[in-house]
Amino acid sequence: MTPAKNAFASIERLTVNALLSAGAIAIFTVLLGFISTSSVTRPLNRLVKGTRIIGSGNLDYPIATKSKDEVGDVSREIAYMAQNLKQILVSRDTLLEEIKNREQTEIALKTSLERFHQVAENANEFIWEVDASGLYTYASPAVENITGYKPEEIIGRFHYYDFFTAETYENTKKDAESIFSSRDRFTSYTNSVLHKDGREVIVETSGQPVLDKKGRLLGYRGLDLDVTERINNFNELVNSQQFLSSLYDALEDVIFTVDIPERTIVYVNNTVEKVFGYTVEECIGKSTQFLYAAEDEYKKFGNRLEQAIQNKESLIVQVSKLKNSQNEIIMGEISTTFLLKDGKPYRVISVVRDITEKLKIEKEKETLRRKAEISSRLATVGEMAAGIAHEINNPLTSVIGFADLLLEEDLPAETREQLKIIAEGSNRVKGIIKRLLTFARQVTPQKVMLDIHDLLDGTLELRTYVLNTSNIKVVKKYARKIPRVYADASQLQQIFMNFIVNAEQAMKKFRNRGELTITTGCDEEFVYISFKDNGPGMSEEVISRIYDPFFTTKDPGEGTGLGIPLANAIVLDHGGSINIESEPGKGSRFTVRLPLPKMSEQSQASQKTTSIQPYLTDKPGLKVLVVDDEPSIRVLLSKSLGKAGHIVTEALSATSGLKLILDNSYDVILVDIRMPEMSGIEFFHQATAKRPELANKIIYITGDTSDANTRNFLQENALPYLTKPFDTKTLLKVIQNKVE
Repeated sequence: MTPAKNAFASIERLTVNALLSAGAIAIFTVLLGFISTSSVTRPLNRLVKGTRIIGSGNLDYPIATKSKDEVGDVSREIAYMAQNLKQILVSRDTLLEEIKNREQTEIALKTSLERFHQVAENANEFIWEVDASGLYTYASPAVENITGYKPEEIIGRFHYYDFFTAETYENTKKDAESIFSSRDRFTSYTNSVLHKDGREVIVETSGQPVLDKKGRLLGYRGLDLDVTERINNFNELVNSQQFLSSLYDALEDVIFTVDIPERTIVYVNNTVEKVFGYTVEECIGKSTQFLYAAEDEYKKFGNRLEQAIQNKESLIVQVSKLKNSQNEIIMGEISTTFLLKDGKPYRVISVVRDITEKLKIEKEKETLRRKAEISSRLATVGEMAAGIAHEINNPLTSVIGFADLLLEEDLPAETREQLKIIAEGSNRVKGIIKRLLTFARQVTPQKVMLDIHDLLDGTLELRTYVLNTSNIKVVKKYARKIPRVYADASQLQQIFMNFIVNAEQAMKKFRNRGELTITTGCDEEFVYISFKDNGPGMSEEVISRIYDPFFTTKDPGEGTGLGIPLANAIVLDHGGSINIESEPGKGSRFTVRLPLPKMSEQSQASQKTTSIQPYLTDKPGLKVLVVDDEPSIRVLLSKSLGKAGHIVTEALSATSGLKLILDNSYDVILVDIRMPEMSGIEFFHQATAKRPELANKIIYITGDTSDANTRNFLQENALPYLTKPFDTKTLLKVIQNKVE
């Protein structure tokens, strides 16, 4: 019989006894009614009535009286008994309720235990209990998944610390003992345990103490979760993140992760220090605005971001002007993509590539491309100029030569003046041809040591009157002492005159007056001469095309577009450069830089003699053979040499000339380079092959020394030559030098 059932039986017995007592009292009361006198009948009747009411169950009925006789004593005793009975009944009801609650608790506990065991038996987690010494008192079946042991193999046989690995045993056991001694609850404590097969398993343990009613530690219960795969995955993730971080840091580009819309930096790789000069810590949490060179650049990129978000673009690329920690400008190519949350962009990843050097290289490439294009055009112009020169020089030689011959005659004054005009015009054409060939780089500069200041003053004197009448003030800012340069005087004068005239025309047209400032100076490598005007200036587009042949901003008839390209060609031939600075409305500055002479150039210049003045030969009667296909040239040479007392034979071609030299002897042979059927070069080889001594008698006549084959031929054989157009005096002098 259970304790609850025993208690219930005792209560039943007490209740029965109380009812029996009440019945005895009632009987006793009836008996008294028969034997009592009439004086007590009435109190007894009340007593009997009250006893019946109490006996019916109304234990609160007021039966007691204040009389001090036997009836009063009996009524009071009955009232007392009724109250005791009431308390007994209340206690019984309370006990019955407690018994009922206990039974329900026992049922609930039993159900809970059944549920616990059911959960524990089927749980993936290892659920355990240990006593105060750490010995296992319960282990769920999942223990086998973690340790390889069945529950019955470890309950009562293993302590929790028996599974610790050797590497972690001391520290982990120390931590566990500390928890046991402090009776702390613990969660998610990670440690390693050994599996039965020897492999290491990482578990995450949570537990709480089990105490008795007096608070004494009975043990711990909790669960273990196998987190080996999760930890390994996490480690792999960490390693992956470290790998990516290392990869990002190894990149030449800067990678930013930036919040929208504040554009606050939340991540940046270490490359930021290399590119911008800022550490990662200095960038995190800041707005990207501090990296932009100007506020409008920052706003422009922000507007582009907003546009991309509205248009749902996944990637945008934009070049922005940025700055580093030293406030140096960086041209950054920014490639940006978006990170989404709930389908909306909330962050951007931007890859910033420093393309400053790239743009610089591209600009240099564009400059080289333009120079190559200009060189190509110059080559074309050069070929054209050489052809024109050859075609013009033949008749021009005749014009100049015959004009010289006629001027030696006794002519009327009017005719002589007209011949002088012809001679001057012919010489002007000769100069034009020379400049054209110079522009095409077909004429070798005749360099000497020059004083730049003297050359500048001489050039200005030629233009003084025009400058004064155009209200152009010239300001000279010459350096006190400047080295001489090794250069062609006529070519430099041509350059200086070109810059002076250009400045004069620009200022006169812009404001009908102006100021031209000419400045000289030098450094360790170069002498520089700058021409600065206060004219209209030039746009970047004009400057970009200023070296293009035939490009001009002047009105038709005012310029050919060859001045600046010619000046550039001359300066490049001298090993120098031209720098142009200009801005619309603020004038222009052209600076010529010429290299200082080398020791070898100075020595070469000092050894040069002055040009030989042509004169008539003092050895008349020379036998001269003229081989030229141009009749006018043959006639000119025959008359000029005949007048000087020489005997001239003409050959219309190289073939006829070869026949003549085999049958005759000549002191001098004048041969044209370009002839049909056989060139002058072929003539030389065939003639010297048959008669080697003729090599010292041949003088060549050419209107085209620009051809590389011609130049090489003349230089390799050390042959004298006359360049068309030439005058009679030069012709006679060359012959004189040959025969001496």
